[in-house]
Amino acid sequence: MTSNTTKRVAGAAKELGGKIQKNVGKALGDHEMEAKGAVKEVVGGAEQTAAKTAEAAKGVGEQVSGKAKELVGKAREAFNR
Repeated sequence: MTSNTTKRVAGAAKELGGKIQKNVGKALGDHEMEAKGAVKEVVGGAEQTAAKTAEAAKGVGEQVSGKAKELVGKAREAFNR
């Protein structure tokens, strides 16, 4: 499984590569290259956003799990009194 950090870096690299390709295409007057670069740039940005969202969701899941364990511990303490 690829880590979210790795996915973010890959997305950033794709975004940068797309930006470069788009600008080279624009400079050369190659509309197809420019369009392909623009698509790569957008896809790279979307990949970064997806990885950030996954990281946030994982953090929330860990918080919920920790709170549930805390409540179970308190319930056991109350039951054992």
